[in-house]
Amino acid sequence: MFSEVITLLSEVETIDEYGDIVKTYNEREVFARMDRVYLSETLQAMAQGLERQFRFTLSDYFDYEDEEELLYEGKKYKIINVQRIGTRLELNCTGGIENGNK
Repeated sequence: MFSEVITLLSEVETIDEYGDIVKTYNEREVFARMDRVYLSETLQAMAQGLERQFRFTLSDYFDYEDEEELLYEGKKYKIINVQRIGTRLELNCTGGIENGNK
């Protein structure tokens, strides 16, 4: 059942009146299902210096538009891997990191 609501974030760069680059995010809410992440995958992520890992499944791959981050329960997660399985899409994410590093 796809009952979790996640917010997909796409980064947008604009130039302000001073000529500085300002990064903002476009947000889109979609329904997803949180799936189990196996111990072997968690250990592999930890070996690469990444923290908690989550997997969300979207019911339709059209819900995803190459976003690199998402929000779930008020926390930001980086999408590190995307896999299509039929019409569904799995998003593997790590949390508690900034700019891809601890």
